[in-house]
Amino acid sequence: MEPSERISVRKAIRKAERDAARADDIAALRASLGLGPPLTLAEKQERAAAKKAARIAAREAMVAPAERMAAAQLAKDTRWFEYLDEVAVSHGFPDWHGVEQFMDATAEEKTALKEGNHGESLMVARGNVRAAARAAAAAAAP
Repeated sequence: MEPSERISVRKAIRKAERDAARADDIAALRASLGLGPPLTLAEKQERAAAKKAARIAAREAMVAPAERMAAAQLAKDTRWFEYLDEVAVSHGFPDWHGVEQFMDATAEEKTALKEGNHGESLMVARGNVRAAARAAAAAAAP
């Protein structure tokens, strides 16, 4: 063997020893940190595939912005109509439809409603009190 070949063989042996020592140091450090051995290529690919599948599933589960806005508008409308029904019930109407019906009614229909279903209504009661006060004032005037 020529001297240059012997030198290259010795360099290769020393490099292998250094690499083995470095690998031992890395293994000892990983063990001290509580880490296992490095992942194999198959394990890395398996983890990457699982992450990709999770991202795809999350993307498919997302609600489109238009659907989200439509649901929010529906919830807002529902709360508004519930509020209107509460107001109507507090004034003696069965629901807001009754208030709209009363507002759209003619004078004769309103009189019939006042005397009929909605006698206990605060709005109708106030109207009845005012009407009675006007009638009394008209009767008292000469």
